[in-house]
Amino acid sequence: MKHFAKFAAVAALTLSVSAFAGSASAAAINIATSSNPQSHPELTWTPLAGTPYGTLATLANVTSQLTFDDALLSAAHSGVYKFNLSVTNSLATGGSFGLSLGTYQEGGLNGGFTFKNALNQVILGGIITDGWLKAASGATGGNFDMNTTPPVFYSDFADITALLLTLHDESFSFGLSGITPRIVIAGTGAPGNPQHFAPFTVNSAFGGFDGVIPEPATWGLMLVGFGGLGGMLRLNRKRQALAAA
Repeated sequence: MKHFAKFAAVAALTLSVSAFAGSASAAAINIATSSNPQSHPELTWTPLAGTPYGTLATLANVTSQLTFDDALLSAAHSGVYKFNLSVTNSLATGGSFGLSLGTYQEGGLNGGFTFKNALNQVILGGIITDGWLKAASGATGGNFDMNTTPPVFYSDFADITALLLTLHDESFSFGLSGITPRIVIAGTGAPGNPQHFAPFTVNSAFGGFDGVIPEPATWGLMLVGFGGLGGMLRLNRKRQALAAA
Protein backbone atom coordinates (compact mmCIF):
# COMPACT_ATOMS: atom_id res chain seq x y z
CA MET A 1 0.00 0.00 0.00
CA LYS A 2 2.79 2.42 0.89
CA HIS A 3 4.42 1.78 -2.48
CA PHE A 4 1.14 2.53 -4.25
CA ALA A 5 0.69 5.78 -2.26
CA LYS A 6 4.20 6.86 -3.19
CA PHE A 7 3.65 5.98 -6.85
CA ALA A 8 0.31 7.82 -6.97
CA ALA A 9 1.77 10.97 -5.46
CA VAL A 10 4.78 10.98 -7.74
CA ALA A 11 2.59 10.28 -10.78
CA ALA A 12 0.23 13.11 -9.86
CA LEU A 13 3.11 15.51 -9.37
CA THR A 14 4.61 14.46 -12.70
CA LEU A 15 1.29 15.12 -14.42
CA SER A 16 0.92 18.49 -12.71
CA VAL A 17 4.42 19.66 -13.65
CA SER A 18 4.06 18.55 -17.26
CA ALA A 19 0.63 20.21 -17.50
CA PHE A 20 1.99 23.44 -16.03
CA ALA A 21 4.92 23.45 -18.43
CA GLY A 22 2.69 22.96 -21.45
CA SER A 23 -0.26 25.15 -20.54
CA ALA A 24 -1.05 28.84 -20.78
CA SER A 25 -4.24 30.66 -20.02
CA ALA A 26 -4.62 34.41 -19.57
CA ALA A 27 -2.70 36.40 -22.14
CA ALA A 28 -0.64 39.44 -21.25
CA ILE A 29 -2.40 41.33 -24.05
CA ASN A 30 -5.88 40.49 -25.35
CA ILE A 31 -7.37 41.48 -28.70
CA ALA A 32 -10.94 41.36 -30.04
CA THR A 33 -11.93 43.04 -33.29
CA SER A 34 -15.67 42.63 -32.82
CA SER A 35 -18.03 41.70 -30.00
CA ASN A 36 -20.53 40.45 -32.58
CA PRO A 37 -19.06 37.87 -35.00
CA GLN A 38 -21.64 38.76 -37.65
CA SER A 39 -21.52 42.54 -37.29
CA HIS A 40 -19.36 43.45 -40.28
CA PRO A 41 -16.39 42.07 -42.24
CA GLU A 42 -13.04 42.56 -40.53
CA LEU A 43 -10.41 40.86 -42.69
CA THR A 44 -10.13 39.37 -46.16
CA TRP A 45 -8.05 36.63 -47.72
CA THR A 46 -7.12 37.42 -51.33
CA PRO A 47 -5.22 34.75 -53.28
CA LEU A 48 -2.64 35.68 -55.90
CA ALA A 49 -3.89 34.20 -59.18
CA GLY A 50 -1.98 31.22 -60.51
CA THR A 51 0.00 30.72 -57.29
CA PRO A 52 -0.48 29.04 -53.90
CA TYR A 53 0.03 32.44 -52.23
CA GLY A 54 -2.08 35.40 -51.13
CA THR A 55 -2.70 38.23 -48.65
CA LEU A 56 -4.60 38.38 -45.35
CA ALA A 57 -5.48 41.99 -44.52
CA THR A 58 -7.91 44.10 -42.53
CA LEU A 59 -10.48 46.22 -44.32
CA ALA A 60 -10.59 50.00 -43.92
CA ASN A 61 -11.71 51.52 -40.60
CA VAL A 62 -11.60 48.30 -38.60
CA THR A 63 -11.48 48.92 -34.85
CA SER A 64 -10.37 46.57 -32.11
CA GLN A 65 -10.73 46.30 -28.36
CA LEU A 66 -7.24 46.06 -26.87
CA THR A 67 -6.83 45.15 -23.19
CA PHE A 68 -3.92 44.45 -20.87
CA ASP A 69 -3.87 42.04 -17.96
CA ASP A 70 -1.57 44.35 -16.02
CA ALA A 71 -3.79 46.65 -13.92
CA LEU A 72 -1.77 49.83 -14.47
CA LEU A 73 -1.46 49.29 -18.22
CA SER A 74 -5.13 48.40 -18.42
CA ALA A 75 -6.13 51.66 -16.70
CA ALA A 76 -3.82 53.72 -18.90
CA HIS A 77 -4.15 52.10 -22.32
CA SER A 78 -6.99 49.59 -22.67
CA GLY A 79 -9.52 50.81 -25.21
CA VAL A 80 -10.81 50.70 -28.77
CA TYR A 81 -8.21 51.47 -31.44
CA LYS A 82 -7.91 51.46 -35.21
CA PHE A 83 -6.49 48.08 -36.16
CA ASN A 84 -4.50 47.25 -39.26
CA LEU A 85 -2.98 43.92 -40.24
CA SER A 86 -1.51 42.90 -43.58
CA VAL A 87 0.52 39.76 -44.27
CA THR A 88 1.51 38.27 -47.63
CA ASN A 89 3.43 35.20 -48.68
CA SER A 90 5.39 34.38 -51.80
CA LEU A 91 8.20 32.14 -52.98
CA ALA A 92 10.64 34.69 -51.54
CA THR A 93 9.11 34.50 -48.04
CA GLY A 94 9.13 30.70 -48.00
CA GLY A 95 5.41 30.64 -48.69
CA SER A 96 3.68 27.28 -48.82
CA PHE A 97 0.29 25.61 -48.89
CA GLY A 98 -0.47 22.14 -47.64
CA LEU A 99 -2.58 19.80 -45.54
CA SER A 100 -1.58 18.74 -42.02
CA LEU A 101 -3.78 16.65 -39.68
CA GLY A 102 -6.93 17.58 -41.57
CA THR A 103 -6.20 21.32 -41.58
CA TYR A 104 -5.00 23.32 -44.57
CA GLN A 105 -2.17 25.71 -43.86
CA GLU A 106 -0.95 28.76 -45.74
CA GLY A 107 2.57 29.44 -44.46
CA GLY A 108 5.34 31.98 -44.78
CA LEU A 109 3.10 35.04 -44.32
CA ASN A 110 5.14 38.21 -43.66
CA GLY A 111 3.99 41.73 -42.85
CA GLY A 112 2.84 43.55 -39.75
CA PHE A 113 0.06 44.95 -37.60
CA THR A 114 -0.65 48.15 -35.64
CA PHE A 115 -3.18 49.46 -33.15
CA LYS A 116 -3.38 53.25 -33.38
CA ASN A 117 -5.23 55.87 -31.36
CA ALA A 118 -6.98 59.01 -32.63
CA LEU A 119 -3.63 60.85 -32.64
CA ASN A 120 -2.18 58.17 -34.95
CA GLN A 121 0.15 56.97 -32.19
CA VAL A 122 1.00 53.27 -32.19
CA ILE A 123 -0.32 51.71 -29.01
CA LEU A 124 0.96 48.32 -30.10
CA GLY A 125 2.66 47.15 -33.28
CA GLY A 126 4.42 44.07 -34.53
CA ILE A 127 6.59 42.93 -37.45
CA ILE A 128 5.45 39.49 -38.55
CA THR A 129 7.59 36.81 -40.14
CA ASP A 130 6.48 33.24 -40.89
CA GLY A 131 2.83 33.63 -39.97
CA TRP A 132 0.42 30.76 -40.61
CA LEU A 133 -3.21 30.83 -41.75
CA LYS A 134 -4.98 27.57 -40.87
CA ALA A 135 -8.48 26.29 -41.59
CA ALA A 136 -10.32 23.11 -42.52
CA SER A 137 -12.22 22.74 -45.78
CA GLY A 138 -15.86 23.76 -45.31
CA ALA A 139 -15.16 25.56 -42.02
CA THR A 140 -16.48 28.97 -40.95
CA GLY A 141 -13.58 29.50 -38.57
CA GLY A 142 -9.82 29.29 -38.64
CA ASN A 143 -6.66 30.56 -37.02
CA PHE A 144 -3.78 32.89 -37.78
CA ASP A 145 -0.71 32.49 -35.58
CA MET A 146 3.00 33.01 -35.20
CA ASN A 147 4.03 30.21 -32.87
CA THR A 148 7.36 29.49 -34.52
CA THR A 149 8.68 33.01 -35.03
CA PRO A 150 6.99 35.53 -32.70
CA PRO A 151 6.56 39.14 -33.87
CA VAL A 152 9.04 41.92 -33.16
CA PHE A 153 6.93 44.25 -31.03
CA TYR A 154 7.04 48.03 -30.71
CA SER A 155 5.01 50.88 -29.21
CA ASP A 156 5.09 54.67 -28.98
CA PHE A 157 4.50 54.38 -25.22
CA ALA A 158 7.37 53.62 -22.84
CA ASP A 159 5.35 51.65 -20.28
CA ILE A 160 4.01 49.28 -22.94
CA THR A 161 7.48 48.94 -24.44
CA ALA A 162 8.71 47.74 -21.05
CA LEU A 163 6.07 45.00 -21.08
CA LEU A 164 6.91 44.01 -24.65
CA LEU A 165 10.50 43.31 -23.64
CA THR A 166 9.14 40.38 -21.61
CA LEU A 167 7.10 39.06 -24.57
CA HIS A 168 9.94 38.54 -27.02
CA ASP A 169 9.46 34.77 -27.05
CA GLU A 170 5.68 34.64 -26.70
CA SER A 171 3.39 33.11 -29.30
CA PHE A 172 0.72 35.29 -30.90
CA SER A 173 -2.55 33.92 -32.20
CA PHE A 174 -5.83 35.18 -33.72
CA GLY A 175 -8.94 33.05 -33.79
CA LEU A 176 -10.98 33.83 -36.92
CA SER A 177 -14.74 33.34 -36.99
CA GLY A 178 -17.75 34.18 -39.12
CA ILE A 179 -15.82 33.27 -42.30
CA THR A 180 -17.90 33.69 -45.46
CA PRO A 181 -18.17 31.89 -47.71
CA ARG A 182 -17.10 28.68 -45.99
CA ILE A 183 -13.48 27.70 -46.56
CA VAL A 184 -12.98 26.34 -50.07
CA ILE A 185 -9.77 24.84 -51.41
CA ALA A 186 -9.28 26.05 -54.98
CA GLY A 187 -6.98 24.48 -57.57
CA THR A 188 -6.26 20.86 -58.34
CA GLY A 189 -2.63 20.71 -57.31
CA ALA A 190 -1.61 19.83 -60.85
CA PRO A 191 1.30 21.70 -62.49
CA GLY A 192 0.16 25.22 -63.30
CA ASN A 193 -2.92 24.88 -61.09
CA PRO A 194 -1.69 24.98 -57.47
CA GLN A 195 -4.03 24.57 -54.55
CA HIS A 196 -4.83 27.56 -52.31
CA PHE A 197 -7.54 29.08 -50.14
CA ALA A 198 -10.31 30.61 -52.24
CA PRO A 199 -11.17 34.24 -51.34
CA PHE A 200 -13.06 34.75 -48.07
CA THR A 201 -13.88 37.39 -45.47
CA VAL A 202 -13.58 37.18 -41.69
CA ASN A 203 -16.26 38.81 -39.54
CA SER A 204 -14.48 38.57 -36.19
CA ALA A 205 -10.95 38.08 -34.91
CA PHE A 206 -9.88 37.57 -31.33
CA GLY A 207 -6.70 36.50 -29.63
CA GLY A 208 -3.65 37.67 -27.76
CA PHE A 209 -0.12 37.01 -26.60
CA ASP A 210 0.23 33.91 -24.45
CA GLY A 211 1.22 34.24 -20.82
CA VAL A 212 2.33 31.54 -18.39
CA ILE A 213 -0.69 31.53 -16.06
CA PRO A 214 -1.85 27.90 -15.66
CA GLU A 215 -5.43 26.98 -16.45
CA PRO A 216 -7.79 25.92 -13.60
CA ALA A 217 -7.47 22.26 -14.58
CA THR A 218 -3.71 22.60 -14.32
CA TRP A 219 -3.98 24.05 -10.83
CA GLY A 220 -6.12 21.03 -9.91
CA LEU A 221 -3.41 18.65 -11.06
CA MET A 222 -0.78 20.64 -9.19
CA LEU A 223 -2.84 20.51 -5.99
CA VAL A 224 -3.24 16.74 -6.37
CA GLY A 225 0.50 16.38 -6.86
CA PHE A 226 1.50 18.59 -3.97
CA GLY A 227 -1.20 17.06 -1.76
CA GLY A 228 0.18 13.61 -2.51
CA LEU A 229 3.67 14.71 -1.55
CA GLY A 230 2.29 16.20 1.67
CA GLY A 231 0.63 12.91 2.50
CA MET A 232 3.90 11.07 1.90
CA LEU A 233 5.75 13.46 4.22
CA ARG A 234 3.14 13.06 6.97
CA LEU A 235 3.26 9.28 6.59
CA ASN A 236 7.06 9.27 6.83
CA ARG A 237 6.96 11.48 9.98
CA LYS A 238 4.44 9.10 11.58
CA ARG A 239 6.64 6.10 10.84
CA GLN A 240 9.69 7.89 12.27
CA ALA A 241 7.75 8.75 15.44
CA LEU A 242 6.61 5.14 15.87
CA ALA A 243 10.14 3.89 15.32
CA ALA A 244 11.51 6.31 17.91
CA ALA A 245 8.89 5.17 20.44
